[in-house]
Amino acid sequence: MIGYKLFIFFIHILVILNLFVGNYANFINSDSLFSLFFIGCKSEAELTLERGIQYYEWAVESNGSNVDKAVIEFKQVVRILSDELPNISRNEVEILAKAHQNLAVCYLKKEWLDAAEQEARNAFKLMPTEENRTTLSVIITEKNK
Repeated sequence: MIGYKLFIFFIHILVILNLFVGNYANFINSDSLFSLFFIGCKSEAELTLERGIQYYEWAVESNGSNVDKAVIEFKQVVRILSDELPNISRNEVEILAKAHQNLAVCYLKKEWLDAAEQEARNAFKLMPTEENRTTLSVIITEKNK
């Protein structure tokens, strides 16, 4: 709700500034209004994913293996989007796949190889990309050592 109010505030400021300059028609036809709208409209799942990534980076920077906060955030993304899975957008599928891939990496760091493999498989099933295939391959190789 705060993001929406902030968005409306910025729109009002931009409209006032453009009216003052006498360039209202060009403003409405420009892409700046569209860009501003999408910058402030990240979904809960996307924000949660970003928070998980930040927690993971902090854990790695501190040379700690405690990635539990990151795991909690990535699991929350999975919970948010899995319930709606048949009806989610392509962007949301990418977010969900990224959450599974990040869980796989976290579990690998914790040496929970079975869970890591399952999450990597989930990521690859959703988005069969080279990055997800490589993650799965690394985990399988690690399990076979």
